[in-house]
Amino acid sequence: MTKYNTGNPVGSSSPLDLYDNAENLDAGINGSARTWNDRRGVTRKSWYGIETDFQAFLADGSTIEFPTWAAASAAGGAGQIPLNRQVAVIGDTGSHTDPVSGLTVPNSGRYVMVAAGLEWRSPDVLTQKADRNPTRFGIAEAQREAEDAAVAISTSETSAVDVARSEMWGQAGNLSAVAAGEQSATGTVLAVNVFRFWVQNFARLPSVTLEIYKRMPGGPGGMPPLDATLMASVTLAGADLSPSDAEQEIEIRLPEVVSVTGPEILIWKLSSPTGGLVIGRKTDAAGVTQFRRGWYTQNGGDGLVISPNRLAYSAALRTVVQRRDPEIDSTLQWWVDRHLELTNAYCNRDTGAIVATADFRCAVVPAVEGDQFQVTATVVGSVAALAVFRNASGAAIGFVHGGASGVYVDYTDELVTCPADTASVVFTTRANNVPGRINLDLAVKEKGIYPNIAETVSRIPALADVNRQQQFDKVSASYGGYSTTWRAPAEGICYILPTLGQSNALGVNVLASDPITGSNAYPSSCLMFSGGLRYTQDTDQTLIPVAESFNAAQDLGQTAAMSWATHLRRDVEALTGHDSVRTISFVSALGSTALPDLTRGSTQYKLFLAAVRRASRICRDNGWSPVVPAIDWMQGERDSTWAGMTKGRRSRTMQQFARFLCDDIKAATGQVDTPVLLVSQTSHANSSTWNQPIRESDYELDGVDNIRLAGPIYQFPMSDTIHLNCLGQYRRGAQLARATINEVLGDGQRTIRVVRSRWVDATRLDVTFDCNVFPLVVDGSGDTIATAEIAGSAGFIVDDGTGSPPVVTSAATTGTFNGVVRLTLSAAPATQRIRLGYAVQRNSDAGGQNGPLVGARGLLRDSMVVTDEVGAPSYNWCPAFIVDL
Repeated sequence: MTKYNTGNPVGSSSPLDLYDNAENLDAGINGSARTWNDRRGVTRKSWYGIETDFQAFLADGSTIEFPTWAAASAAGGAGQIPLNRQVAVIGDTGSHTDPVSGLTVPNSGRYVMVAAGLEWRSPDVLTQKADRNPTRFGIAEAQREAEDAAVAISTSETSAVDVARSEMWGQAGNLSAVAAGEQSATGTVLAVNVFRFWVQNFARLPSVTLEIYKRMPGGPGGMPPLDATLMASVTLAGADLSPSDAEQEIEIRLPEVVSVTGPEILIWKLSSPTGGLVIGRKTDAAGVTQFRRGWYTQNGGDGLVISPNRLAYSAALRTVVQRRDPEIDSTLQWWVDRHLELTNAYCNRDTGAIVATADFRCAVVPAVEGDQFQVTATVVGSVAALAVFRNASGAAIGFVHGGASGVYVDYTDELVTCPADTASVVFTTRANNVPGRINLDLAVKEKGIYPNIAETVSRIPALADVNRQQQFDKVSASYGGYSTTWRAPAEGICYILPTLGQSNALGVNVLASDPITGSNAYPSSCLMFSGGLRYTQDTDQTLIPVAESFNAAQDLGQTAAMSWATHLRRDVEALTGHDSVRTISFVSALGSTALPDLTRGSTQYKLFLAAVRRASRICRDNGWSPVVPAIDWMQGERDSTWAGMTKGRRSRTMQQFARFLCDDIKAATGQVDTPVLLVSQTSHANSSTWNQPIRESDYELDGVDNIRLAGPIYQFPMSDTIHLNCLGQYRRGAQLARATINEVLGDGQRTIRVVRSRWVDATRLDVTFDCNVFPLVVDGSGDTIATAEIAGSAGFIVDDGTGSPPVVTSAATTGTFNGVVRLTLSAAPATQRIRLGYAVQRNSDAGGQNGPLVGARGLLRDSMVVTDEVGAPSYNWCPAFIVDL
């Protein structure tokens, strides 16, 4: 339809283009074709095409939504809803008698059109998912409205029971309080997802657990929950529920909507491991039939709450009555990690039964038709499967990716979609007890409207805002002789400190005995997983003080992890006065493994991400903001032996690896700040002095993207030709802490680097360096590094391409601030093709040994010194390098 077809760019004011636009738009809006072409030749969907596609979409099985049950019922009665079509009623707070089951059900919910009419299947999607995760919701109505406004939804509630209090009741020894309802009318569905209590002194309780049970009437006479079925459980810190010890109302959301159908009885139990429950109660009143009795347990026994014996509370079903605002719609489409409770069992894919065994781990997740998950797990066995779908009775109705006997299959982010009649889905993975295998932690992500809308839309972005500005104050101070302005971490931050790499990261130590250096002076702040410092899939989800150990039978000793954490904690407080920094440390390393086998897609990388996700979940459960400020990277010995390895190849692989780490860590923690990859330069020198691609790459990548060189390790004591001993690892941890503080809280980590060089005359060369603290020092004391064969050269060598280059006979600092090292040569170089190396040549009798005695090392350091926790100085030593002059 483009008559003139001028080809002018968009924005043209030519009358010819205006004519073509008018003609084309007339065809696109009023024509009968499904597409039209604009004046630039692009095919567009016409209005008729849009209408046709939408009708086809409706006919293809989409869910039809109605604002009320009456409207949905009328459409069904008029034959406007095809059989088996999904129907959703959203926002109708009433109830009706289901035409299929005959039970009283809420008007809002998900339905399926059957021959008898619209059959109620489950609560509506938003109601069902809005409260699936436990969380504090707030006390005052104004707080609830503010949070709802942030996510652009409104809510209404249907009260299930409301017992006003007349007084407070409780004793110091009260461990739990229980209330049981009396018989409901047969066929009546009672659904709740919110409980409120009047309480006192809750802020001092370490944790509070709300459990919801059901049982039939006429059961045992003792205190519930005898002979009862647990339906939901929530555990929260008392301080998260109640900001003070004053009398006040607290509110607890259930992880999901729970319901009973008369004559079943609904029971709640509130408990605290330390006792001290003080809650409201009210005298029995005539005509009140629900939740009449109260029980309690104490250290010395249990009994009925004495008169007045009705524990006061309210319970309701909160219903979302307005969908989310379009501006935040995309936010809700994230894939978000589900927090799963794992059980040592598997689900029989044929029956749906949960079978206890230490060989498997499984998790039961409430779900409905259409729910989607991404699952990472290992499947094996003739009766197990990656996912088993179960109906409301717990019977299996289908499965995906069934296993076979003796055949192990690893699935990563496998998409699973729940079929019709799904009430729950059970995910199963093989436990980590298979020799020679490292199975992954069971990881599940849910797509779409995340179970807790307020958490996803309001709290996660708020957390990101905190993490974007990890600092809340600035102070001027000197650190190791370096004075600048330091930023203090924000309150509530928990630093996750991963150590990755090869055997030196793992803490391999071949000595028969070697004492652990240092200790954890901050046991309540510096933490690790209770399963151990070296992370495996079976590591527990609880936290304990970080600690190092020595195991001669496994050739494993101290790592740098504890020292990194405790020095970071100590120095942050000393610099900023901030004494609430927490850390979670773990090691995820594999010896004799090259970088391509440790990066994204490898089993070890997946294990590392599982650890970050687990640490992040623990942080959020405790109300902390998870942040990975830096990653300890200690690796490269294996790569240096690869045929064809070059500095350029190593550098590109490292930059890619750093990008993968950055992207995946941000996705796991929700942080905005980019984590820093702190590289400890290996001391392993190749047999060829002038071909050391790993060490050269580590030096040249310092400052590129998010890569920073923490420092070399040639100055640290060794246990053999490659591996550090316990003291060496301890000192490496102190070096990591210094680099972390400089980069994250200071004005940037700077190692000692060559800036420029110039010839003074034929045999004298001045090399200018940058560093943290001047003056530079040629340390010939022998206290840290042995001077044999390098006393004169300080570790510097030159090459002129002749095979017999001159020797460096002296190295001394000079110049302004002593930032220049003047090298004197034994003779003038024979050519102009001159290279300068530092710390790249072992002693002549080293025999492959690395380290501070005879290894490739140097004597150059700057004047930055931080005393470690055992009283020894921690210096900033110059890394190994090779540069062209």
